[in-house]
Amino acid sequence: HYAFSQNAEARIYIRDARGRTLRTLTPTTRAAENGDPNTGSAIWDLRDQRGVVMPSGVYNVELVALSPDGQRSRQIRPYLLSR
Repeated sequence: HYAFSQNAEARIYIRDARGRTLRTLTPTTRAAENGDPNTGSAIWDLRDQRGVVMPSGVYNVELVALSPDGQRSRQIRPYLLSR
């Protein structure tokens, strides 16, 4: 789940330790649920873009916010996957 302070388009990437993009997630806005178009969520099913199950390891989840006036912001969080 995420929330922005202003209107922005979200993009979410799953990257490996080398920075390669393994999966691009399509977030959904939650405006229909709570009336706030600046909130949203995305779910990673622990698979790469081809549908292959990811092995144990450390991955980075990157949230990029792009505002209508061209401002860009990003946050990166590590994700430890252990099987």
